[in-house]
Amino acid sequence: MEVKVGGSRSKIRNVDTDILFGYVERSGVSMSYSTSSSGGIGSAERTVSSSKGKESSYTVFLINELFPKNVSLEYGNLKPCGNLAEEMGRTRRLERSINNHIPKKIERLQNEMKVLDKKSPQYKRSMKCRRRKIADEKVKLKDYRYELKYRKRLVYNCSQLIIPAIYIIRRPKYNRVIAKWRFMGKTQKPIHLGTMVDVGKMSDTDLKERAIRMIRNRFSQPLDTLTLKWIKDENNRLNDWCERMGYKIRRG
Repeated sequence: MEVKVGGSRSKIRNVDTDILFGYVERSGVSMSYSTSSSGGIGSAERTVSSSKGKESSYTVFLINELFPKNVSLEYGNLKPCGNLAEEMGRTRRLERSINNHIPKKIERLQNEMKVLDKKSPQYKRSMKCRRRKIADEKVKLKDYRYELKYRKRLVYNCSQLIIPAIYIIRRPKYNRVIAKWRFMGKTQKPIHLGTMVDVGKMSDTDLKERAIRMIRNRFSQPLDTLTLKWIKDENNRLNDWCERMGYKIRRG
């Protein structure tokens, strides 16, 4: 899916989360409103008062409030990266640092300590320097693990919000075929695809394509560029990311 921002179209994973969710809110779909204490993955209506005493409301998208407040890390970063592509990239870099770069650096420093010349006048200084570097790397490792814990949750939740899930339901008793779909954390209004006589023998894939065409016609961007191929590609991308990150996928 894509949205037109600043005169040019951009893939939604490359668009700032707040901007993207703003377009989604205006597209016509139902939004899931929640509080940060309930998971922080939807949005919330907040009211402000002007100097003239008039109140106005605005939407805060709580996906960016998943990080804990009042936590200071020396090396970690507890601020949103901006968009989903950057968030995924950050998790991959953190994962490589945690499982590869930092352990190797600690091991190299420890091996250097073993071969230092104890008779050298610089021996104590060299040992102290390496111990300090090892301590710093362990702090960095701890901070990165803490950051990765929350950033993985952000990536997974955001991906789940923006990837529509479409289910085909046949009801012979009522001679109806409908598509139920979930988007932005909320089950949307079912789509009537036709009667069992007219479309009941069509494959689920063809019926999903039919449902997506209706979604594109009913809603504005980014849903006006939705395709079944995009849904499959994004789900595959998310599954690959979950496997690499060791993030357990929640089903049901």
